[in-house]
Amino acid sequence: MKIAILGAGAIGSLFGALLWELGEDVVLIGRKRHVDAIKSRGLKVSGISGERIVKPKAVTTTQEVGKVDLIIISVKSYDTEQAAKNALNMIHHNTVVLTIQNGLGNIEKLCEIIGEKHVVGGVTMQGSTLVKPGEIYHAGKGPTIIGELNREITSRIKRIAETFNKAKIETQITQNIWGSTMGQTYHKRWNKRFNSNNPYEKRRTTQNTRNQKHNDRSRKRSSKRSKSPKHQTRNQRPCKEGY
Repeated sequence: MKIAILGAGAIGSLFGALLWELGEDVVLIGRKRHVDAIKSRGLKVSGISGERIVKPKAVTTTQEVGKVDLIIISVKSYDTEQAAKNALNMIHHNTVVLTIQNGLGNIEKLCEIIGEKHVVGGVTMQGSTLVKPGEIYHAGKGPTIIGELNREITSRIKRIAETFNKAKIETQITQNIWGSTMGQTYHKRWNKRFNSNNPYEKRRTTQNTRNQKHNDRSRKRSSKRSKSPKHQTRNQRPCKEGY
């Protein structure tokens, strides 16, 4: 199966790496710095699934890809519309477009631009962090849920689930994908669970805490100075006789 990962960031690169290791024909479509790093030294994957270098094809535009059997959409929600337009030149009559994005409204945008018959919904609890261009950290495992929008259990949805499971992406088929994609609170709880053991997220959280404390101290000092007569403007100071 020829697979394009449209939005090869942290989670898209993880899916691409696992599917490439299975032997699928995978191409990652991502930002230039990430793509250049993958081209020059491969994609480094570390974390709970082990450390290794994988070498899927990586490009920056869909024009470099051609027609594919499966497109996995993993861009941010605000990029969905543009991603859908860019995906059009990779679609043939049997192409499946699977979204594994967070947030609401993505399925509707894809259906409007690409066509409902091509679109399959999905949500994943896999966790991944983009450490730097060309490197990701596999932070947590969890189920990926996929389903047809019309609630049918089709041969194509079975094929995708079978392929994902062989690639060690635990996947379940649902007949209520609309309900699954709305369950974002469950996804957030899972994020908190795997991020507690993610050294890159711990480092980021620690730095954010330090920045917040620094900002709080700066605001307090600024507030004290503004109340001091020494730092008051001419108009703010009490006027003395003959001033």
